[in-house]
Amino acid sequence: APAAPAAPRAPPARALDAAQAPPRTAARDREDGSPSMARRVEPESFLPAKNAAADDSALLDGLVDDHVSTMSRLAGRLKHVRIVRASWANQNQKRALEQLAELRDPDSAADVLNVLALKTSLWTLDAACAVAPTLEDLFATGRENLVLCACTVTSLLVRLYGGIVISNVQSPPQRGATDLSREERYEKCEVLRHFFTTTRTLALSQHKSTSSKIASSFRRLTGLLEDFAAL
Repeated sequence: APAAPAAPRAPPARALDAAQAPPRTAARDREDGSPSMARRVEPESFLPAKNAAADDSALLDGLVDDHVSTMSRLAGRLKHVRIVRASWANQNQKRALEQLAELRDPDSAADVLNVLALKTSLWTLDAACAVAPTLEDLFATGRENLVLCACTVTSLLVRLYGGIVISNVQSPPQRGATDLSREERYEKCEVLRHFFTTTRTLALSQHKSTSSKIASSFRRLTGLLEDFAAL
């Protein structure tokens, strides 16, 4: 029997023109269907910036400078505290507090006074007079920790010697009297009276301080110093 004629072949598919080709998507970029990176990531992208080493070096230099400066200040404070303590150990408390004022180191002064504020038995009228200039310096700094220290010590002195100061100032020794001890006590009380009255004026002006702790301490101190308003 004659062979059946072969089926006609389909015409070869023509390649799609670029304009007709479907747009490429991230899913079509890889055969497994996972999305590819939108752009190539270079290894240098994971390395620190070229100037990072210089920045680190500058940071370390700054930390070292701060450390050296801090250690120098602490060494100075320790030296000053030792000077004051040496005089105190020789039973010369008044001289020790006078040296504290002469050093003009508010931080060292606060270190010493914060300890003395806890030991009322160590205070005398002479010590109170000797420490008044130092307290004035602490108030003048405006630094919160130093001002609070000055408020604490001043409040203590008012409670210890406020009544003595008022009674002596209101009854000065008579002229021509030979009671030297009373005259000396009166002079010391005058020193404290002046300190208390000037501190009261300062406290009244600082009621609206930016620091709530300072403002609160000054308000309490003003109440303690109310009796010195008329002196």
